[in-house]
Amino acid sequence: MKYLIGFILLVNSTYSFNQKILKDIHLYHSLKQEGEQFQFKVLDKDAKGVRFYKKDRFYYWYKAQHVLTTQGGSSGLLLNGEFEAFYDSKQLSKKGGFKKGLKEGEWLYWRKDGTLIKSENWKKGKLNGLERHYNANGEPIQTINYKWLSSRRENADSIIVKKAGKPVETIYLKDSLGDVYHLENKKNGVLHGTVKNYENGKVVEKINYKNGEIVQKKKDIETAEGDTVPAKKGWFDFLKKKDKTDKTDKTDKTDKTDKTDKTDKTDKTDKTDKTDKTDKTKSKDKNTKTQEVKPASKTKTEPKKQETPKTSGKKEETSKKQESKPKEKAKK
Repeated sequence: MKYLIGFILLVNSTYSFNQKILKDIHLYHSLKQEGEQFQFKVLDKDAKGVRFYKKDRFYYWYKAQHVLTTQGGSSGLLLNGEFEAFYDSKQLSKKGGFKKGLKEGEWLYWRKDGTLIKSENWKKGKLNGLERHYNANGEPIQTINYKWLSSRRENADSIIVKKAGKPVETIYLKDSLGDVYHLENKKNGVLHGTVKNYENGKVVEKINYKNGEIVQKKKDIETAEGDTVPAKKGWFDFLKKKDKTDKTDKTDKTDKTDKTDKTDKTDKTDKTDKTDKTDKTKSKDKNTKTQEVKPASKTKTEPKKQETPKTSGKKEETSKKQESKPKEKAKK
């Protein structure tokens, strides 16, 4: 009886094992696509699939001898398990894993000569953790750290880029759709360089930092052609502008009062200068008049010629008559 029970258990285990092997064979697929040979597994139909697709994730699925990818959905058998791709030379091209259509775990990528291009880590279809890039000599040249954040936007992540030999870090913040909305540069843990803010894929603000201090700030929009367009002003900007206008009005008023005071002062000084000048000119005119009058007074005061008295004239006449009388007598 014991032997019979043992035999039945052995048959059942071998049957279930064979069924599993057959199922794995059925789930295992191999095809050539994009110049590479793909080997992968798909999700069993009996297994629980995806109930709700996430709109910000890309799902990989298999249908009609093709591996396809769709954001937020699928229409075939979801890839599940190990995935490998080979070059025509049988050299590995990429290797990783899937879980219900989403990339999961470590993924590796190689060149045709077998040198590593990069390594990355995935979690539920999103990059998570370190991503390392390598040059043709196999040396790491760039490291990117993907982090999950929830302070700025839902499912946002940041990328910290460090280039070999350079201490400057470039940090990208992405929203749940993978669009960059903030970029900043740091040097020795302090903001250094240009900080950019994006809206709808366009730069709306630029702030230049130097060793943690703001050097210059700009608000504009860069179009695809490289032109700059003034950013749209919201209510907050309107309030800011209002405050600025109030301040400018106050400053204008103060400037006007200062100008009026200055003009009044200048007018007063001009008047005083004019009065001084007129006084000077009047004094000069008086001096010239007095100078002209003095010689005239001299001419008037010239001494008159002494007139001979009338008596002297009579004497002369009598003397002349007396002289003429003897002459007349002599003639007679």
